[in-house]
Amino acid sequence: MRANRPQYINKPPSFPLFIYKTSPQALRELVAWANTEYNDWLKYLTKNGYYKQLDYFNKNVSPYRILAEMSGFRRIASLISQKIWNELSGRERVFIRRSYELRDALLRQNSA
Repeated sequence: MRANRPQYINKPPSFPLFIYKTSPQALRELVAWANTEYNDWLKYLTKNGYYKQLDYFNKNVSPYRILAEMSGFRRIASLISQKIWNELSGRERVFIRRSYELRDALLRQNSA
């Protein structure tokens, strides 16, 4: 699923899984991490002159995809309760929902 690049520049936030059931802040940090990771990859590729990879990255990768490809994201998404979902902002909900939909699309594409 992942392109030819190391796993992460910044490590994703590390919380015990039960925190995702009880704290919207953990989900907010995941969204912020995906955006930061995306921007850091753009800076890294530009700074080091990897122009072919930068072109691929610009065309095929987004913060949604970074979150969708994160190990354990499906499990985290399954733990979100309605109460926690309601506490998230509209932008955070859209980000998580689009990441989950992209994850499913990538899995269907790889299995076909």
